[in-house]
Amino acid sequence: MASCIHPEASKHARMLGLSLLYGDGVVHKPYFSATESLLPAERGCLARGLRGLAFVGAPTKGVYEYTVRIEGDGVAVTSRGAVQ
Repeated sequence: MASCIHPEASKHARMLGLSLLYGDGVVHKPYFSATESLLPAERGCLARGLRGLAFVGAPTKGVYEYTVRIEGDGVAVTSRGAVQ
């Protein structure tokens, strides 16, 4: 999904919030924070890429929050846990 990030935009570090709705151990729907700095094309590409993905150790169902840091040399994702 690194190809979803515009090359010029990836030169500057960005952070955003991301929530994933899981069902049956796969991502059903991603939700992006309202204040993040993704371009509409980046958001759409990431949403399409995340839907249907299964992650090792991912929850079977529920909504979980993550912090995502995008930098020129990669992406770091930190779990903030389940939404209560």
